[in-house]
Amino acid sequence: MSITKHIPVAVFCGALLLSTASCEHTPVPSPAVASEWCCMLKNIYHEARGEGVAGMQAVASVTLNRVAQTGKTVCEVVYAHKQFSWTNTAKGRNKPITGDTAMLYAVADKAMAGVLLDITSGATHYHTHAVKPVWRKSLDKLAVINNHIFYKGRNQ
Repeated sequence: MSITKHIPVAVFCGALLLSTASCEHTPVPSPAVASEWCCMLKNIYHEARGEGVAGMQAVASVTLNRVAQTGKTVCEVVYAHKQFSWTNTAKGRNKPITGDTAMLYAVADKAMAGVLLDITSGATHYHTHAVKPVWRKSLDKLAVINNHIFYKGRNQ
């Protein structure tokens, strides 16, 4: 089910989104489903908003790969301590989503519906070209997609 076609995003993502399309005569997802979708949407936006559809798909894939690896929920993965930089400060967590969101919604919908193609080959980590985290040396480099380099643990 595509959540964005069934309920105004602003209703379940708070005031972070501008879209308030009509949801008359449509099913409302459970709060748990809506919350998970919002966490995915926010993570894609804050981590890959300038990366185009491939970058957004890659970030969504890493998020889902971590969910599969850890058994945690999308929100637990996204808000895990120091895992995604935008969640580390109140300023980052409260930054509004702006601009054209159609592509963002489409990627989040596919990710949460389980039909998103993983173009990272199973990556669980990434960073931008601008940083060189020490942890990268212990992982296998899988892909470079736009401004991010993707990795997964050895023997995974």
